Formats: sequence, structure tokens, C-alpha cells
Amino acid sequence: MDCYLRRSFVKRDLSPRIVIFGVGGAGSNAVKNMMEDMKRRGHDQVEFAISNTDAQALESSPCEKKIKLGPKITKGLGAGAIPEIGRKAAEESIDDVMEYLKDSNMVIIVAGMGGGTGTGAAPVIAEACKKEGILTLGVVIKPFLFEGSPRIMAAKEGIEKLKDQVDTFLVFDNQNLQRAESGNTPFLQAFSMPDKFLSECVSGIVSIIKSNGLINVDFADLCTVVRDRKSKAMMGIGNSVGENKGSSASSEAMFDNVLLDCSDMSWKNVDHILVCINGGEELSSEDVFQAVGKIHESISPNAKVIFGAAFDKSMGDSMRVFMFGTTTESKNLEEDLRSESSKKDNNEFKGVGEDISYMTEDESFIGSHHDLNDSESENSYEPSLKTSQNKKNKKGIWSRLSGFWSVEEDIKIEEEKSEDIPEFFKKKD
Repeated sequence: MDCYLRRSFVKRDLSPRIVIFGVGGAGSNAVKNMMEDMKRRGHDQVEFAISNTDAQALESSPCEKKIKLGPKITKGLGAGAIPEIGRKAAEESIDDVMEYLKDSNMVIIVAGMGGGTGTGAAPVIAEACKKEGILTLGVVIKPFLFEGSPRIMAAKEGIEKLKDQVDTFLVFDNQNLQRAESGNTPFLQAFSMPDKFLSECVSGIVSIIKSNGLINVDFADLCTVVRDRKSKAMMGIGNSVGENKGSSASSEAMFDNVLLDCSDMSWKNVDHILVCINGGEELSSEDVFQAVGKIHESISPNAKVIFGAAFDKSMGDSMRVFMFGTTTESKNLEEDLRSESSKKDNNEFKGVGEDISYMTEDESFIGSHHDLNDSESENSYEPSLKTSQNKKNKKGIWSRLSGFWSVEEDIKIEEEKSEDIPEFFKKKD
């Protein structure tokens, strides 16, 4: 009698597990906005989770996965804007956090800096993720100037601690919102702008990694660009339609992301770049060549570029360019500017501090005012955000709130002593 053995195969999901993890109040709010935005886009390929010391805030969040940090030390009442309490709370609950995150391939930690929970807990969670071999990206949000020197100083210290524990990190600056919005933008809508920008970028990269495109980018490619960079990253996304959309989308991706704090960086000193292009089925080779050509004009010839492209029927005639750049070195801004100046054979810039306006007008820097309509170029670019005239005539809500502070103004922050820890936070015998 013949016997036939049938082997049954169970289909396994081999795609990478990516978790966006909010820490603290600002991080949890950002995750909420990202969840809503990505749901509208039809993307369900990433997981969302939040953690907080504030039990009431956790309870009110629509996010399904919630982790309470430091219930013994904080009693669910928050960290009192004290980073040390946030750190101890994360250490108390780190086993609960890692029980959920341990099988992740990539964790994106989103946290506001300057308060207690996000500032103190985010570095602890990032360190635990790195020990598990998880690719870890930090996304931090800096406070407004009007929130005061102590909070800004705490944010600076928190970012310094976090950057040592993540592979790379992005910095959003709330103060930059006044350059991105008009005076009539609703308050809540303005606050959600960074979250929508981040969700659009994450959607772009996830769609490339988790789908079979024309030119595939896999998770290992992402690791090449992100892992062990230990420095601030640059990121951008550009959308365009019609004629010359390739160069327009690339220009927007590189130069029109005013929400990111990248004024001290240039695409010229980025050594690893991930470029993802999405478009409809009518996307032409000329559009792609234009996009890539525009990018190569603005980056170092020695940069390692990983390129991916995929079609999306829903995009029609539109085209999207996503860029993510990292460097292993923190290059000195003054040296970069002097190098560029020497190439121009003029004396426009003789040193940092002599002409500070030269820094903000250099076209290679994100967040500056760019004139991309070069008369010698056949390709023109028009920023998607309505700037120039509107911003000259209107004062945004952030300008009014900031009072006598301005974006360009240097703030001198003095070291201040931490507040005493409230009695109810102290461990009782």
C-alpha cells in the first residue's frame, strides 16, 4: 500500500512589523492624529501604541494599545513636568513596554520634549529597543519659545539623551508652525500639521517596503540608511502634477519642509539617502529622470542613494517623491558655508556672526526661503505652502502668542535648578 504524506504550509506574514509608539501627552496626541490620517489614506500596515504616566489621558485616547508608565511612582497622576519622574516611571514599567515591542522590526518613538514623561521616558524606552536589536527611530517635538527657558532647556537635554539611544532621529519644531500657517488657520488644525506630514512620509516608505514595486526597496535597505547613524536625519515629501512634475516634486521634498528643525543641516552633507517615488500607471520615464536629476544636483556625489519606485493606480497623473537622509558625522555648519563660499569666489561670507542672514538664505538649507524659479532652468517650482505675500501681510497665531520673541532671535538659556519633587511622587517607606 502506497502512503502519501501531504505537507501543509501555513502562510506567514514575512513583512516587517513597524510600530509607531507615542510617549507622554504630546507623543500620544501625535499618534492619535497619525492614526486618523493614515486611516483616511487606507494604510493599515503599521501598528500604533501609546504610553503615559497620566491615566486619564490614556483612558481618553482612541488608541487601542495603551501602557501605563510608573503606576507606583506616579499613581497615574502624571510626571509633573519633571523628566526625572518620567525616567523612573519608564524604568518601572519597561517590562510591560518591551513585552509589546519585543517582536518589532522597527519602532518609531514619538515624544514631545520639555515636559516630564516624554523627555524622561523616551530615552529609556529607546535604549531597551536598541538592546533588543530593533531598528529605532526617534521623532521629537520641540516646544514653542513662549513656553519659556526652563522647558526649552529641558527639551535640549532630553534630545541629547535620546540621540544616544536611537539609530537616528527627526526633530519637529513647534515654533516653525508660524512659518507654515496663515493667520486664519484653526488652532487644532495647525497643531496637527507635523503629525500629518509624518504620517504621509511613513505611508510613503511603508508602501514601498511592503509592496512589490517597479524597483523594490526592502527592509534591509531601510536599515542601511537608518541603523547606527546617531545623528539628526533629514526627511521630506513632495507632490506634484502636470508638466515638469518630477523636478517639482523633488524640489518640494528637499526644500519645502519648514516644520522640521534642519536649519543646521544640508542635503550636501548627507551620506545615505533613501528615495522613494510613487506615481500613477501613466508615470513616464522622463518624470522619473527629472526627479532623480534634481536630487543629484543637490546632494553630495559621494552619497549612497537607495532608490525605489512603485505604481499606485489611485494617484492618476500625480507623482510623489519621498526622501530620507542621514549622516554618520555632525559636520560643522560654519565649515560647510565657508566651503561653499570659496567655490563662489566672493566675500559674501567671512565667518559665522558677521552676516547671519547669509545662513538663512543659502539654498541648500531646509527651512530657508528659496528662489527655485531660476531663469536659466526650464523647470520651475512653486511651493505648495502659500508663503511670501501672505506671510508678509499676516501674522500667524504663533507670532501673536510669541509676543516679543521671533523665530530668528537667539535665546540665551541659563541653567536653572530643577523643582523639588512633589510629595506625592516621593517613595514612601
